[in-house]
Amino acid sequence: DADNVGLAAQIASIPEHIRGYGHVKHAHLQEARAREAALLAQWRNPKALHVVQAA
Repeated sequence: DADNVGLAAQIASIPEHIRGYGHVKHAHLQEARAREAALLAQWRNPKALHVVQAA
């Protein structure tokens, strides 16, 4: 599905955003985990995204 390709690419790129050392890396890791959770929720329930966009 064409919609899933872009979403899959976003999910696959999450590790690229975890950079730095110490507290900087920890902050990036927390952001990445939140982004991962949001993207995986969209992946698991793509219809919810379309309903929101249509509203």
